[in-house]
Amino acid sequence: MTKRFAALGAKAAGLFAAFALMSASPALAEPVSLRSGVAQLPTSGLQIDLPANPALSYKVSGSWSLDDAEPSFDGRDVIDEFNASSGTLLAGNWVLVGYFTAGGCANVLAGVTLDRSWNAEADYWGRRWSVRGGVYTFDSELGRRPAAVLCRTNDLGQSLLLYRFFVDQPETLGQAEMVRGVTQAGVLESASKSWDAGRAVEILPLRRPEMRNRGKTEAARTVTLATTGLQVQMPDDGYVWLPEADEEVDFITRLAPTLPEVSIEVLAAAGLTCQQILSSVSDERSDFKPRNVPAAWVVGPTLVVEGEPELTVCRDDPGGARLVGFFLPEGRNDLAPFHPILSALAAARKP
Repeated sequence: MTKRFAALGAKAAGLFAAFALMSASPALAEPVSLRSGVAQLPTSGLQIDLPANPALSYKVSGSWSLDDAEPSFDGRDVIDEFNASSGTLLAGNWVLVGYFTAGGCANVLAGVTLDRSWNAEADYWGRRWSVRGGVYTFDSELGRRPAAVLCRTNDLGQSLLLYRFFVDQPETLGQAEMVRGVTQAGVLESASKSWDAGRAVEILPLRRPEMRNRGKTEAARTVTLATTGLQVQMPDDGYVWLPEADEEVDFITRLAPTLPEVSIEVLAAAGLTCQQILSSVSDERSDFKPRNVPAAWVVGPTLVVEGEPELTVCRDDPGGARLVGFFLPEGRNDLAPFHPILSALAAARKP
């Protein structure tokens, strides 16, 4: 088995231009209002620290959409900043994490629709960023506002994309002013540091009132795995899962929350039993096994794939064995949260 990271946001930044800041639209979920302290971002799973400022208040929310035809997923966290006294919207921030299929930061930023755009490289909070700025047009009463978009990629190929909307400034705000303004964006600084630290917690994003689906496809839906041909009813488990095909297996990646990263590998072996398959698997790590495995599934060997453990479980099916491998965050081996997706895979059949 081989691990392949999820391809998030096939249309990447190109989709964002169609939507206004979440707080500017009346048809919303219920944003979480905060004055400072720890904020849970519902889409990425990151926890960030909101700077304490007596003049500011914050509203935190998230949104997502997916398309099985692409396949693609587009999700973002939104942290809006308000004048604490008047309630006037002052600035908006978007936080996005993913393996963007648009390519590296240069390609992702090139897809951001901005008038009078400019590009630069800049150092913020001890990191080097690719930056694109200009005038963003909202489909709301906000109209045209200056914006800066920051992007950087880590050693694993995952990217962090940060938006800063200068809502209280005229569209004539210049590049130098925007570059300086980003320095003062404590929310983005906190998001950057949390991403570097891997400060993400397990949540059920779709159970959170501040999270909304702005697409037409529900998370609980019927999909057909391209390689095995299995038709799977994706569970209503509070997560967003997206299947992708590889040459010999299917991958199902958890995209909300994006972090901590979780991906599943699915192999259907017609005419074989679990005993036959598991007895032939090498590279076992007997000291690290999955726990809380549901009934009728047997524990297989733990493989080491590109230095990472892959926990395997298997279930005998009338048509053959069904082998599932889990890539979980470091040190995790509890399969209890994933019983619904395992039940869905157990019930899956070819149409």
